[in-house]
Amino acid sequence: MVVKDEHFTKKTREEMLVTTFDDSVLDHSNLDKHKKFTISFKNSFWIAFRKLMNFGRKGKLMLAIFMISGMLVAFATINMYSILTKDYKDALTMDERYIQVNKNSFYQGNGGASALLDKVNGETSGDYVIYMERLAASNQLRIDLGNGAFKSLASNIKIEYSKQLKQNDLYAGRLPLNANEIVLSYGVYSKDVLNDQNFQDIGIWRPEDFIGEVLAFSGALSDPQKRYTVVGISKAKYIAIYAYDYKTAFTLTNFDSINSPSYTTTRQYEESILQSSNASLDAYIFTPNYLELKQALEDAGYMVKLSSQAVIDQNNIAIAQQTAANLLITIFLIGGGLLAFYFVMRSSMISRIYEISVYRALGVRKLEIYSSFAVEIILLTTVSSLIGFGLMSFILGAFSNSPLRTFIGFRIDFFIILFGVIFVYAANLLIGLLPMGLLLRKTPAQIISSYDI
Repeated sequence: MVVKDEHFTKKTREEMLVTTFDDSVLDHSNLDKHKKFTISFKNSFWIAFRKLMNFGRKGKLMLAIFMISGMLVAFATINMYSILTKDYKDALTMDERYIQVNKNSFYQGNGGASALLDKVNGETSGDYVIYMERLAASNQLRIDLGNGAFKSLASNIKIEYSKQLKQNDLYAGRLPLNANEIVLSYGVYSKDVLNDQNFQDIGIWRPEDFIGEVLAFSGALSDPQKRYTVVGISKAKYIAIYAYDYKTAFTLTNFDSINSPSYTTTRQYEESILQSSNASLDAYIFTPNYLELKQALEDAGYMVKLSSQAVIDQNNIAIAQQTAANLLITIFLIGGGLLAFYFVMRSSMISRIYEISVYRALGVRKLEIYSSFAVEIILLTTVSSLIGFGLMSFILGAFSNSPLRTFIGFRIDFFIILFGVIFVYAANLLIGLLPMGLLLRKTPAQIISSYDI
């Protein structure tokens, strides 16, 4: 028996495919897709922060170790930086632009002082001065305090010339305008602790406080005509007085009182300086175009060099010797600090092996685990190693500004601080993530089955 539905109508394929469902919702081509971290940065930070706040004795000991590590890194990097950037200018005793002419057989056999002066005068058109190496300012040249009272200056102050200076060479003040005005070098105020004169008792607390003071001869050399007003302070760290001319220079040394020279020309003063009783003393000549004069004298056969060359050579030798002596110490200090950081982070990671294995078993990417631990390392570095680095930098800075700087000084500036901070963070990240890198080479099953990395 066949039952038929008289109302049944067979539908076509097209009719059967008709639906009210909007299949456009299945189209994800225009959907904004981005991968989200299973372990977000924010969560990692708060986990690390809460862990930091809940540190017990072991945790605080770990922070102390990290702080000491930062202090060791600071000392090692600043010490090595101070050695490598040691400036030869700190050891200068005269203007580094002086040309030093050796009084050898060529000099003696080719006219001596007279011929040299003729050559220099022709090359420079008279724009030069001769340094008085064998003479220094008289010990009786002192600061006149009035009423017959005087304040002594440093001993063995060399005489140079204001002609060597330009306004931008001055620390304070101006250049002399006449023979009764002089400029002092910064070194007269403060050379180093062993050579410092204490001027605070006469109201000189800064180098610029010298400006306006009057230098005069005391005792038997007292002469109201020989009074010199300080009008400027040069930036030079060595000890020097800058005279207006040769006559003033001779007067400051008291050479004119002892020998009563009757020089009337510049040439007479220059020949007197060069014709020293000690023939072994070299001649020192300054001119603004000193490199050109140096080359001209070399071409003429004279044995010449810059007065600073010996100081530069000695400084380079000292840098090489100190670098060799301190390199092993630097490696030991930095290596020891980083090694301590490595073992502490390794210990911290071992205590979290189960957590790490679960993350890996759930498919969390290695990068996310690395990022989670990197956040923790950065936070720990900030509250420990960075503080240690800053504390040691402050201590070394205070040391360098104390009287002990004469024996050992440290150079601390923005560059070494920035370099040190970057190095501390980079080294701690590298060393701290190294145990994690070794661990994540294993499968989750291998990680959870063994606590031995």
